[in-house]
Amino acid sequence: AGERASGRAARHAGGRQGREARQGRMERVAALAQRHPRAAGFAYRYGTAGFRERAEVLDSVCVRMGMLAWLRAQSTGSAVGLMVTASHNPVADNGLKAVDPDGGMLAQ
Repeated sequence: AGERASGRAARHAGGRQGREARQGRMERVAALAQRHPRAAGFAYRYGTAGFRERAEVLDSVCVRMGMLAWLRAQSTGSAVGLMVTASHNPVADNGLKAVDPDGGMLAQ
């Protein structure tokens, strides 16, 4: 009985530490997002080419896409990539895509 009680106490302490660690990560993520705010009054669009916008508005997209890639990798157990696209077309055609392990673009 003593072993079971000490095992439960260890699991409880680990659970509390895990929650505190998750809370700390969430606070750091929120702080990062605040340092890279979304462009005011701008509607971001994610389509078949990912995010294709002017460079001035892509800063917050890059930060948030990094967060999304990390969350998706954690939930799937697979790597998720971010691809910065460059184009021979106008600068506004450059952008950012999220890519799953099979090489396909992350669905909308």
